[in-house]
Amino acid sequence: MVLLKGYVTIATVDPWMNMGRTNTTIDPSISNANTWTTHRLSGTQHPCSSRSFTFQRVVEIGRVVMINYGPDAGKLAVVVDIIDHNRALIEGPTTGIARTGYAFRRLTLTPLVVKVPRGAGQAVLKAAIEKQDLAGSWAKTSWAKKIASRAQRAANTDFDRFKLQKYKKLRREIVNKAVKATKA
Repeated sequence: MVLLKGYVTIATVDPWMNMGRTNTTIDPSISNANTWTTHRLSGTQHPCSSRSFTFQRVVEIGRVVMINYGPDAGKLAVVVDIIDHNRALIEGPTTGIARTGYAFRRLTLTPLVVKVPRGAGQAVLKAAIEKQDLAGSWAKTSWAKKIASRAQRAANTDFDRFKLQKYKKLRREIVNKAVKATKA
């Protein structure tokens, strides 16, 4: 199940309660539409839905996502609107992603959030991305560094791998000599 802020999901698997159907409604008790709560069929608040979330990355307007499938795989985009529990409208004006509906299974949520209003246009979205320096924030994350490292390693030639092997061997010899000197 995908957590959507501002929506109430009543999902039951127990055959005695509502036969496993899922209902989604806007929660009228929430003054701020950016809060997510889950209610039981009785209407009481679910014990797991306190204000501190178990999940740190929640689908919300402005959430930065990475496309993980298709021709645009690996590109970043921003959630502009939530279509339903399975899809979101995303756009990436700085990465070349046109405004398109994507299934959540094709997206990976990142920890970054851009402050934009719901259904923001391309100019507003682009200005917000540049104002918050999304590219710089993304480059600082360990996730982006890991992706860059993998790309660099994949781009290495056979000779580059050979040189790396020799440098590692040299480093190992220097460290082993220093360890021997401290033990003696």
